Amino acid sequence: MTILENVADSCIIFLVGCIVGSVFYFIKGTLRSSSNGCRLARGVEAVITNSPLVRRDAAFFVLLAAMEANLHTLHVQGPFNKALAWGAANALFSVHRAIGGRPPPSDRGSRPRPTAGPWGSSSSTSMPSSRTC
Repeated sequence: MTILENVADSCIIFLVGCIVGSVFYFIKGTLRSSSNGCRLARGVEAVITNSPLVRRDAAFFVLLAAMEANLHTLHVQGPFNKALAWGAANALFSVHRAIGGRPPPSDRGSRPRPTAGPWGSSSSTSMPSSRTC
């Protein structure tokens, strides 16, 4: 395979991952119970809420495909190609997390929470919501 074929395959994998992930979260959002019958709105809200997860997972599978293509280009043949590709992709994602990505789970609770919202202090009344769902 040439480099252009690998890039085209990676683009297709990313698009398919984004589409499948979005459809999964849309269906998951529509299956939740809704008292007012706003299932479509819940599905769209679930897709928007989980878009960073979909993007991260799609990027992981692109990186995995790139690692597998790299092993194939280097003529490494063996039963552990998939395991090596998964390990390398996980290692690169761990490095990304340590450099400036998402903080580890133990650090998430230690951040100070804001006490005031965008419309003033937390003791004041909040603005009424225009959402009916």
